[in-house]
Amino acid sequence: MLTVAESNQAGAPDSVVLDMAADAGRVLLTRNCADSLALHEQGGAHSGILCVFQDPDPSKAMSYEDIARALGNLERSEVPLEGVFLALNAWLY
Repeated sequence: MLTVAESNQAGAPDSVVLDMAADAGRVLLTRNCADSLALHEQGGAHSGILCVFQDPDPSKAMSYEDIARALGNLERSEVPLEGVFLALNAWLY
């Protein structure tokens, strides 16, 4: 795993971050769902975008533990991610 800050891309436009992930063959995990979906719909090649939709009510938002559980569920499913936009929330259970 590599964060945007660790890659010295903090504050970079979303398109730059997605291109960086695609160039490295990495799946992008983001909470910026609307902008990431818009980039996905533009049709550029990428290794996958996993989006975490957050609820304004903290009791309904995904915790880090929830995200890790959903990632494990998704990984076990062996669903191909290349070029796909997925809401990670759907993989929690």
